[in-house]
Amino acid sequence: MSVPLNDNGRSLGEVTVRIDVHDAVAVNHEAFLQAAGSGFSAETRGRVERLPRTDGFTPVAAFAGAGIDLTFDAAIQELTIRVAADDRAVGDIDLGQRPNAAAASAAQAPAAVSGYLNIVAGVDYAWDGLGSDTTGNSSRADGHLELESAIRAWDTVVENRVLYDGDVATNFCPTGAVCDYDHAAGVKRQMTRVVHDLPADNIRLSAGDIDTLGAGLQRRSEISGVSIEKAPRKLSPLSSSAPLASGSLRVERPSDVEIRVNGALLQTLHLRPGVYNWRDLALATGANDVEITIIDDLGVRTTQRARTFGDDRLLAQGSNDWGVVAGVPAYFLDDERRYDMGGYAATGFLRYGLSDDVTALTHLQADEYVAMAGLGFSTRTPWGILSVETAGSAGQLGTGVAADINWDLVNFGGWLATSGESLRVHTEYRSAGFHTPGEHLVDLDGIIFPEYSYWLRLDAAYSAPLDDGLTLSLSARYQFADPDRISYSRYAVDEDRYGADVTVSRSLSATSSGSLTLGYSNESYIRSRDFDQETDGEFRFALRYYWRPDEQTSVAAGYDTLNRQSDLSVNRQGGEPNASWQATVNVQQDTFDERMAANGSVSYQGNRGEIGVTQLSGLSSGFERGFDADLADQRTQVRVGTSIAFADGHVAIGRPIRGGAFAIAYPHDTLVSSEITLGADDNVVSRSDVLGPALITDIPAYVPYSIPVSASDLPIGYSMGSSTLDTLAPYKAGYSFQVGSANSVSAFGTLTRESGDPIALQTGVAHPDGKSAPAVPVFTNAAGRFGAEGLSPGRWIIDLDDADATTRYAFEVPDKTQGLFKAGTLVPMPVQ
Repeated sequence: MSVPLNDNGRSLGEVTVRIDVHDAVAVNHEAFLQAAGSGFSAETRGRVERLPRTDGFTPVAAFAGAGIDLTFDAAIQELTIRVAADDRAVGDIDLGQRPNAAAASAAQAPAAVSGYLNIVAGVDYAWDGLGSDTTGNSSRADGHLELESAIRAWDTVVENRVLYDGDVATNFCPTGAVCDYDHAAGVKRQMTRVVHDLPADNIRLSAGDIDTLGAGLQRRSEISGVSIEKAPRKLSPLSSSAPLASGSLRVERPSDVEIRVNGALLQTLHLRPGVYNWRDLALATGANDVEITIIDDLGVRTTQRARTFGDDRLLAQGSNDWGVVAGVPAYFLDDERRYDMGGYAATGFLRYGLSDDVTALTHLQADEYVAMAGLGFSTRTPWGILSVETAGSAGQLGTGVAADINWDLVNFGGWLATSGESLRVHTEYRSAGFHTPGEHLVDLDGIIFPEYSYWLRLDAAYSAPLDDGLTLSLSARYQFADPDRISYSRYAVDEDRYGADVTVSRSLSATSSGSLTLGYSNESYIRSRDFDQETDGEFRFALRYYWRPDEQTSVAAGYDTLNRQSDLSVNRQGGEPNASWQATVNVQQDTFDERMAANGSVSYQGNRGEIGVTQLSGLSSGFERGFDADLADQRTQVRVGTSIAFADGHVAIGRPIRGGAFAIAYPHDTLVSSEITLGADDNVVSRSDVLGPALITDIPAYVPYSIPVSASDLPIGYSMGSSTLDTLAPYKAGYSFQVGSANSVSAFGTLTRESGDPIALQTGVAHPDGKSAPAVPVFTNAAGRFGAEGLSPGRWIIDLDDADATTRYAFEVPDKTQGLFKAGTLVPMPVQ
């Protein structure tokens, strides 16, 4: 007879047993192995396979010789096995908590050809006063226009960005910099490139103005040319190539197992006795304390602990990323991209996971002035993440070497706190002749910051949470000047730079927090234009205060004696994505320079565009003597932005498209008078209106995305079909999504036999007469009533799998029918 086979309360199915006249029980050997054998170790399974058998049955008592405790309970007619942990197959516990990177099964395909044009137009007004325009003596207004486009044809994207600037300069010179260029009006091209992605291989091919690439000690310079890169973080942002934590645990008795990471409960499992490998635990940056608590059926608790470190510099064994780019150096001058046409530039790097604990780095970079190559590695140790890199260079300014060492111990405990402590140490050495390709571009953009030449730089920082919500942070740095180093910058500074700070911060209330910094430093960026003047060290203190009175408002204020600077920032925002607003005020006062900057802006993002007004004011003098409006540099900017997008022959207008992809949602002819809404009721993203279809402007690239779609004033019973837009969008892809369809009819009626009796609780399929698709499922209730959604006008056939045979019914949906259609009582069609 067949009896259940249980393993510590877990059913393994049924096996056949044979009981002889002496009540001796034997088990069908093959059935037993099939039901329980996968849970045995290879050695244990081999012992079971060698057990003696008669006519295919093995006595229950014989299993003890194979290390299996097998018993038969005659009262309940059940077999139970008990297997020691060492005799079981090693089990796997998958702790993967990563988001699902796969697209939904109904994900829509992007349009073969699509594109958009962002248009941002406005007016810049310079008020009468110092610095108001190029002549500095009168008010004037000028226009401003920005155009940004992307066209995708199949898998290739062409991008462009260009602007027109009037005579009124739109940029202030950054604090601490010297601006050495004259603003000029005119058309200014900023970017042109072609991008082709191979997402299955995480490879991106680009030509034109390339996104900056680099690793380690390489300088990330603008280059115009061609590039190829393996970039999992761009093309598979949800699929981590970082190493995952793993380990093993041993369970002696049936147990509940709790798995915690950094104190947070991750998963609870009920496990049989055995040895288990836990794997695929995604790691946070820094220390990850894994705690596994085993609570057996007797209530005995045992705990296993493991610590491992995570860092984005580490790759899993065999994983790699790399990039190669070659072309001519590029830079921006007065918002226009310029090229060093007489030169060349090339960059290449490779990171490779030698093991889960060691990632290697190699790189090469060159231009017409210098070539550089380097090697390095990052490793996970019991004391944190250690990264070491060395490089050498040779060129017109000589030869040299550099070394860089980083040690990061993040999220540990035991010094001043039980957890949450962090320690970072950085050391960098550069010989006098060491240079990186691209340094000759440092002054060409006309915005010149002082460049501090050094031969050794030391940095260390430590932070720890203390009692009563306090956080303590300590930092120190020293940069040893190198007066022998030759620099490409016109404003190279040869002096030591140093500083040390102690910062204490804490929450002051549920909505506010503050911090106090005390230190000693000579790192003030407010200094004389004479860059040969040395800066003396001074004691400093800084205060910061943060307040969030409600979810829409934030306030930040502070003062720092290092730069004699005080600042106040207030931000408030509200609304929903397609009708949001934001207002910001920033005030900054520099006592040292006797200047004050007061900037404010108000912006609104609507369903079809955005508008913003910004006031920029730079006032001379200070609080002690008041402010002289005649010496003010004041400019007002007004910007209005919109976009025009197309995909699969459909065109829509909306806010500027700044995401990785976009979608146009348009109504079917049966819904031309309905308003299409994308998003939930409390989070509307876009709507259709008299200006046409709805446009979603911020769909992420290479990330699954889903948004609900609805329509107003639907006819009763109208079948919309899909009410969700699902995408896994390629880069700059465009989608066209039809809301509603011709198959919008919901039919109902009653199916009977020829005798008139209802056909109860049967299933079938409805399809157009003479066609097999679309096939709509049909089922009947106890009274024979049926319902079918997604039909269109025309003749429909229902094939019903009745108890006796397939029965066929026919009904006609009249033209222009929408929503509910009453098919009435249907009788079977004559058998032909």
